[in-house]
Amino acid sequence: MEIAVIGGGAGGYVAAIRVAQLGARVTLVEREHLGGTCLNIGCIPTKCLLHSAELVSQIKDQGAEIGVETDGVRVNFPQVIAHKNAVSKQLTSGVAGLLKTNKIEKIDCEAYFLGTKKMNVLRNDDTEEALDADVHILATGSVNSVPPIPGIKDNPNCIDSTGSRT
Repeated sequence: MEIAVIGGGAGGYVAAIRVAQLGARVTLVEREHLGGTCLNIGCIPTKCLLHSAELVSQIKDQGAEIGVETDGVRVNFPQVIAHKNAVSKQLTSGVAGLLKTNKIEKIDCEAYFLGTKKMNVLRNDDTEEALDADVHILATGSVNSVPPIPGIKDNPNCIDSTGSRT
């Protein structure tokens, strides 16, 4: 059985790996970032940044109390960002390795349907081709939503996970 998984985020790559383990021939189609928003610009990067901020706060607020004294705490923001990027890269590389281990073909492109079970892919080099599959799994993720809070759209301090204003 041939299965096409559209979307290489947390839902898509897990589904692709599992159906490959069950014996299917799998092609994973990802438009942008393997690992999706969570590994690249959302959950994991946010947790890295929060961890750095938490360390600074703990040293400033609790350090002397528990015997850790410093003459000052400086944040090397480029290094904080480099750490965040390294963690994301390590995780997405791990996902790529899992895909390879499970013999999943990954293609960087957009997919669109022409009809029932008829799908084409548009590659990043603008070439187009059919992608035949017996089953299609759609795991295309989600988009940001702005909460219905008065004034939030005009507040420059409110950004989404891509750094764009809401």
